[in-house]
Amino acid sequence: MAFAFAVHTDPGINPIASDAVHAGTWLAAVAEGAGVTVGGELAAEIVVDALAGLDTPTPPDDLTAAMHGALDDARRRIAAVAERSPHHAEMSTMFTALVSADDRIGFIHLGAGRAYMLRGDLYQISPEPNAESRSPHQLPPPTRAGGLLNAAGDRLDSLTLTIREAESRDRYLLCSTALDASLDDQSKYRILSGHADPAIAARHLIDAAIRCHNQPPLTALIADIVEPAPRHNPIKFGQSRSETQATSAPSGSPVTE
Repeated sequence: MAFAFAVHTDPGINPIASDAVHAGTWLAAVAEGAGVTVGGELAAEIVVDALAGLDTPTPPDDLTAAMHGALDDARRRIAAVAERSPHHAEMSTMFTALVSADDRIGFIHLGAGRAYMLRGDLYQISPEPNAESRSPHQLPPPTRAGGLLNAAGDRLDSLTLTIREAESRDRYLLCSTALDASLDDQSKYRILSGHADPAIAARHLIDAAIRCHNQPPLTALIADIVEPAPRHNPIKFGQSRSETQATSAPSGSPVTE
């Protein structure tokens, strides 16, 4: 099994998107800068570039080790940049990634981003970064997320790394904090379940978030589980390769019923 994907982003008033994305046959990843630290956009791109090594066929038995290896690589790269440039010493990022390995899905999550799975109902598979409630249009402060990846590697206490069972036609949504805060769960469910084409669904998610007048970068990555593995080139963008649009070729309790 592998991913058929679509991704759409809108940087809002920021000409350089702070979200970094990799959407490929075996890897779907979204990272965003922590917001208040210099170089957050760069840290996000570094993490996505390190995770890109997972966009290759991986035996299920090797999946956990491969994910840990990619995270260690990301930590080393961020630390190296921070050492060369003290201006970036405090740069941090939060991210979410899915890795397909036959009938298994590796899930990596750190920070305030959100991940959902559509399998009949819509399930939130990412943990809450904090216990405080928020209104549908209130952005959670990035600095209050449970963890960030930075040069010191000292805020990884809330890292989630798990293995899930994959089922054909499952649909996953990885989205930035700004998009998640813009739309309630019923709106996400309606859009994700109402459009078979992931590219159309991703576009509708962004359009709906824009109508809520949110200006931060908005990113929606949809990954559908398919078999056999499709042939397509990965989509990548970040600080150094910003794009306004790029499109493709259950555990827990449901958030919609």
